[in-house]
Amino acid sequence: MKYSFKLLIAERNRHIRTFIQREFVAEGFEVFPAKDSIEIYKLLQEKDYHLLILDEEIIKVGVFPVLDYIYKVKPSLPIILYVFQGQTQDEKDIPQIKARIEKSGNPNRLKTCVIKVLFECYPLQFQEKGNLNIYEQ
Repeated sequence: MKYSFKLLIAERNRHIRTFIQREFVAEGFEVFPAKDSIEIYKLLQEKDYHLLILDEEIIKVGVFPVLDYIYKVKPSLPIILYVFQGQTQDEKDIPQIKARIEKSGNPNRLKTCVIKVLFECYPLQFQEKGNLNIYEQ
């Protein structure tokens, strides 16, 4: 099933960022990659997105408090935090954070999480498509 959603993928690691982008483009998503908080800032100024997949490392090394900024300029933008196994949960309690998922070599786990969050946030767009295509975990 092809999806017509715009995803902002914010990931510091170029290889992971490219991999995620390729996986979601193949599913019909429109994907916009960002490597750091400055690129997130620029991209959020340019267009609206349905979802942000955010590398938790960007929060920790960003030039400015990226979560605070996102909350101020795009308060309805849902966020999935993409974390390494064992990373602590020290981000603020921000209602935009809909899920946390650990990085792994299995893109279907991330795809399933993205579809679930998008379904939760934009149910009408899924009703038009018919059914939900959830990936095997």
